[in-house]
Amino acid sequence: MQTSQFLILLIVFIAVMTGGMYGFTKLASKMVTRAIQDRLHALQEVVEGRIPDVWLKPFQRRVVALRRNAASDAQFARLGGRIQKHCLRNLDEMTRYVTNVNMVDSEVTKQEIVGLLETYQQTWPTKDWRAWIADVEELDTPRAIEEDQTDSLSADNMS
Repeated sequence: MQTSQFLILLIVFIAVMTGGMYGFTKLASKMVTRAIQDRLHALQEVVEGRIPDVWLKPFQRRVVALRRNAASDAQFARLGGRIQKHCLRNLDEMTRYVTNVNMVDSEVTKQEIVGLLETYQQTWPTKDWRAWIADVEELDTPRAIEEDQTDSLSADNMS
């Protein structure tokens, strides 16, 4: 009797561990895939000359709150500085990622992308705080709507 209970317990344990490992593997795979996709989307936005929306979104509520409360220029300047610092940190990380990970078709392409990122590393620090605030305020504006409409029009024309 004791041996059969131990055997059943062992089988249940093995089944639970196998199921847990399978579930964890699937979850980890989805998380890694999502992280890579987010990074590539942000890289695409930077290459197109825009600051990635995901980098600016964390500041959206704060900018709205400052506007609503008629904040001073000094408060906006501090927030603009934080936005700039955050985006520059992300840009540095993006540059390291592109430099260290082989994700392009050739070394020439890699060097072009790294060169572009390095150019932004030099120009973004000179950008005025007002421009950073304006970038945050442009989120979810007609530009995104226009891009969506352009994409759907292109798809319709190809049909």
